[in-house]
Amino acid sequence: MLINRNGKIRYYDEEKLIYKILYQPQVDSYNQQVIGYEALLRVYNDDQPIRTDIFIQACEASGYIIKLGKWIINKALKDFHHLNELTDQPPILSINISPIQLIENGFRDYVYHLLRKYNINPQHIEFEITETNSLNFPQEHLNDKVRKLSNLGINIGLDDFGTGYSKFSHFMNYPVNTIKLDKTFIPLIKHPETKLKLSQFIHMLDVCHIRVIAEGVETSSQLRSLQEIGVKNIQGYYYSHPQSLEQLISKHNKMLIS
Repeated sequence: MLINRNGKIRYYDEEKLIYKILYQPQVDSYNQQVIGYEALLRVYNDDQPIRTDIFIQACEASGYIIKLGKWIINKALKDFHHLNELTDQPPILSINISPIQLIENGFRDYVYHLLRKYNINPQHIEFEITETNSLNFPQEHLNDKVRKLSNLGINIGLDDFGTGYSKFSHFMNYPVNTIKLDKTFIPLIKHPETKLKLSQFIHMLDVCHIRVIAEGVETSSQLRSLQEIGVKNIQGYYYSHPQSLEQLISKHNKMLIS
């Protein structure tokens, strides 16, 4: 696989890279309860990290995203099975998927098999749809694939909402349960007119029973700004960096002891 890093093309053997899945909590800022986790891929070459966004683009271009995507979903659901054993109220696990995975024949059946294998309620799983390369595929075909996942009971989320025009088109076509507000939204709240419009938009989503999560939140001032327009669900360094399964389990056990 060829990857452009800082203007330099480097070759990586996908099979020799190190892959890890970390989990970043999503928190209800009103009651401070964890409502979900997003599974995040981390890739290393000889202990040196590779930018995930660049790596995923290369995987999509080479077709390796199919194999890698299956590994990510299997690993995330397996870990989630262990997390579920620690609580009576399982959170929602969000997993990013590429449109290339969506249109693969048998993708829905693969997911259904894993849900049964790990005894996971599909209502506790959310697939976040990314827009990378999505315009290269017939939208009706893509939408049909999304609906089939939704019919299994899986939640559908739109990632980085607000970063492109086509987002609104997807919002109208997909059976959306959640939208993730991109961090570029946060500075806009400072402007009174924009703040009012955003507040009305968030209210509309709430009326439609669509969950809103703001990502990339790092400071208390950012949190307050989001709460002022009605956004209570937060993901970002303000609450937690991404953590390994072992860290989550250790944290849970410490809370039981205390």
